[in-house]
Parts: sequence; C-alpha cells; structure tokens
Amino acid sequence: LLRTENEHGQRTFSYNRLDQITAVTLTPTEAGQQQHRMQADTVRFEYDRSGWLTAEHAGNGSIRYQRDALGNPTDITLPDGQHLTHLYYGSGHLLQTALDGLTVSEYERDSLHRQIMRTQGQLATYSGYDDDGLLSWQRSLAPGSASVLPGQRPAQQGCVTSRDYYWNNHGEVGTIDDSLRGSVVYSYDRSGYLTGRSGQMYDHDRYYYDKAGNLLDNEGQGPVMNNRLPGCGRDRYGYNEWGELTTRRDQQLEWNAQGQLTRVISGNTETHYGYDALGRRTRKATYGRHTGHTARSRTDFVWEGFRLLQENVQQQGWRTYLYDAEQPYTPVASVTGKGESRQVWYYHTDVTGTPQEVTAADGTLVWAGYIRGFGENAADISNSGAYFHQPLRLPGQYFDDETGLHYNLFRYYAPECGRFVSQDPIGLAGGINLYQYAPNPLSWVDPLGLSGEPIGSENNPFDSSRAARREAMRQAGIPTSQQPISQSQNSSGREYSYETPKPGGGTGLSSVQEQTMDISHPDKPHWEAGQVKTDDFGNPRMNKYGRPQLRNGKGKAYYGKGGCE
Repeated sequence: LLRTENEHGQRTFSYNRLDQITAVTLTPTEAGQQQHRMQADTVRFEYDRSGWLTAEHAGNGSIRYQRDALGNPTDITLPDGQHLTHLYYGSGHLLQTALDGLTVSEYERDSLHRQIMRTQGQLATYSGYDDDGLLSWQRSLAPGSASVLPGQRPAQQGCVTSRDYYWNNHGEVGTIDDSLRGSVVYSYDRSGYLTGRSGQMYDHDRYYYDKAGNLLDNEGQGPVMNNRLPGCGRDRYGYNEWGELTTRRDQQLEWNAQGQLTRVISGNTETHYGYDALGRRTRKATYGRHTGHTARSRTDFVWEGFRLLQENVQQQGWRTYLYDAEQPYTPVASVTGKGESRQVWYYHTDVTGTPQEVTAADGTLVWAGYIRGFGENAADISNSGAYFHQPLRLPGQYFDDETGLHYNLFRYYAPECGRFVSQDPIGLAGGINLYQYAPNPLSWVDPLGLSGEPIGSENNPFDSSRAARREAMRQAGIPTSQQPISQSQNSSGREYSYETPKPGGGTGLSSVQEQTMDISHPDKPHWEAGQVKTDDFGNPRMNKYGRPQLRNGKGKAYYGKGGCE
C-alpha cells in the first residue's frame, strides 16, 4: 500500500528494503482543514540491522529503544527525556521495571515462569493458578502481612484488594469473589454470550441478543435493521449514511471521511478531536460554544505504537503509563511529576486486564470502580473522598468524561450498550456484525477497536502451555481427562495421539500438537488439535516433519512466549 485518498485527506506510506514501514504522512485537503481541523502530520520509524524498531518520531515527541540480544527493550527514552528501563532473565521474562532509576515494580515467577508476585509500592500483589493454568486468585498485601507460601491461597481478610476466580467447564468465568464488591455470578448461553451478571451491590443485569449478536434492551425487542441499534434505554440514536452515530442523548457527533470522530456538540460546549498520520488520537479540547477560542480543557496524548504511553491533562501535567510485559494492554502503574514531586500510582486489574482499583505508593486506596458487564463504570466505591483521574477501562479503552464514550483507538465505544458507535474499518474481517465488541467481555478483548480476541487467541494468549493445550483439546472435542495412546516430541514441541469417536460409529485418530516453530506465526507458540487426515487405506497422512496432518475445523490456542507446561 502506497497511498490512500478521500475528500478530507491523503495518506502516503514509505518502506525500507525489508518492507517495514519507515514513514506515514497525512496531508489534509482544504475541506479537511476547514471542516474538521485536520493537521498535516508525519510519523517516522527507525530500525536496526536485525529489523528491530529503534525509534519512533511523531508530532508529540520521539521514543527511542535499546534492546538486548533477544530483542527485548531494556531502555526506552521517552519524549520528555525520562528513561524507562526493564531487567529480564532467561529468554525474556521481566524481572524489574524502573523509571529514571526509581524502581516501579519487581516480579517473582514460578517454575513455569508465570507471575506469582509483583511489588506495587509498599504492597505486594500475589497470584495463583488452577490445574488448567487459569488465574485462580489475586491478593494485595500490606507490609507486615503473613508471608505467602508457593501454592497457598491467603485469606481475603486483611488484604487491600483480593479476588477469587471460579471457572466453568467451558473456560468461562463463573463467579468472582471480591473483597470490595462481594460475590458476582456470571451466566452464559450455549454460544458463550454473556447473558447475566448478578452482584451483591447493584441490581442484577440481564443481557439479551438478537441472532446477529446485537445487545438489546429487552427480550421482545424487534429486529435491528443493518445492525444499527435505534437506541439504548432512554437514549435514541441516529446514524449517517456511513453507519456512524450522529445523535446520542443531547450530543451531535461529526465524522471525517476517514471514519474519525472529530467534533461532539453537547449543550453549550463542543469538543474537538485530532489524530496523527497513523490514526491515533493525539489531542482533544473542549470549548464553550459562544465564548471564543480558548479551550476550557485540553489533553494531549503520546503513543508507543498503538498503546497509550503518556497524556498531558491541562492544569494536571503529564502522566506516564506502564504496562504488563505478558499482557501488553494491562496497566501496571502510572507516574506523575518528576524529581521529588514524582508519584507512582498502581493498578489492580481483573483477569481481562481491566483496572478495578488504584493504590498510592503507600498502599492507600485512591480509586475503585464498579465495572458492569460491558465496561461501564457504575460508581466509584473507594470512599477516598477525593477525585482521582482514572480514565482506563476495558483493555485499550480510555473514558472521555465529556461524552461518556470510550476511545478505543480506531473506534469509539458506548459502554451503556456494549458496542461500537461506528462500523468496523476492517469490514467483515472483524466479524459479520460491524458494531459488535465481543460476545463475552470476560473472555474477549479488543484493544484496537478492530476485532475481538478471545483468551487463547494470537493477540490474547494464555499464560501457560498447559492452558493452551487444554483449550485446543476442548475446541476439538477431545476430553482433557482422556489418556493419549502415544506421545512424541520433535524440535517444534510435543505431540499426543488419541482415539476418539467417529460420526456414525467406530473410532478414529485425533492428534494434539505443539507448534513452536510455525513459520506462518513466528514467535507465537500454540497448540493445535483435531482429527487426523487419512489416505484411502485408513493410514494417517503425515507432514514433512513426521506429524499427522489435521483436518479442517481443528482447535487452536496460543500461549505466551516462554510459557511452560
């Protein structure tokens, strides 16, 4: 791709000899400048001889990377000159994160390299896993608490935050026992759609869908034409010819020809949004409609790839976000100020990476949300008595208080109805419903606003090889309790053979295979499972690596690089 054009702008792309993008340039048309305040912009990238990214230059500053021999970033120079450093061991397991010499977090891992402890200021957050490798519990303990032995689940009493997870037989979260929110029970239909959420603090939630996966107000609601929901609750919706939401509550929404929200008018205010050449939002500003050109509030954003790195909120200053190494859209901490005025704030997240609480470095709870099933924050339940700026919601989402929408990189999300407010820019590649977020927000994430990713998918892998293997078997209909009839191992990993029932009677051969050297998915280890292809004589067909070939419809599940059995 060299160039894209529309009535509001042109984007051009440049590449190096390895076909890596070196520059993306946005040139707005006169209409784009006048109608949507679009600005010319260029984002440039630099790489080393091995193809690793070494620098990104954008309008709000430059980011530079130093890497170890495995490509792990060891020193990141931020646009404001701060240095973010990472210390690793082994094949790239994060041990410590520091900002300008200040240790932010240190990590401990078990023999499978799963994170079992993270320091969060004066708190230590421990995690435990079940036999399937799924997250079983989380505890944040203050100094002086009893030590936690490996495999031990501490009591919830005395914890600053704590959660226990109970999973059903389909790998879905069935119940979460939370020290702040009580017990929350989730229910699903046969297709894995979230149908109910029963908590102890707020009314029970029921979720209804039509056959296209649209979330409805009630079970008897009529069909949704073109998947354009006419409203949600008391809110009525209107759309333009491109399927973009134009009216919501008292808001009027305006879009440019690139499918980007550029202005929202609400009452006596209007908010303008600006984007860079990659489509990332770099600024937003709210003005009085009849009070001139002075912004009442303004926020500027700095990005690391497609992940929010920094924001500068007017009269509040810069905030830098730090993330989990294994779950790249799960926040670990944010840092405000510099030098002696520097403060570190720690995020406590659930199984999806959604922030549930924030604590100060001394362990004080400064924010706690009550997040409904599809990401809407119903209330701040911290009882701290003070406002704390916490806009992060579902993975990759940023709450805009001026509209109530969540910015989700390439789209905006309406949490009250659990869907996007414009059609998917990648079309049907993101699913047949162009507005759908996910059938189940507890098992799926969509940090880019393009296509939901279930746990175990390429961009949302399991923490362990064992969990991925069992999920691939579940998808293929192979009981995880069944014993294999044979097993082997080669350079790509392990392979297990099973006898399984055939349609119409009799037994056939199924295979469960680990793939660590798949050239179509480099550095993406995963398991595949399914029925074995056979020749005319009933003998297994083998590939060039000496493994049975699998029929179409096979199960597949990914796990994090370095995740062990």
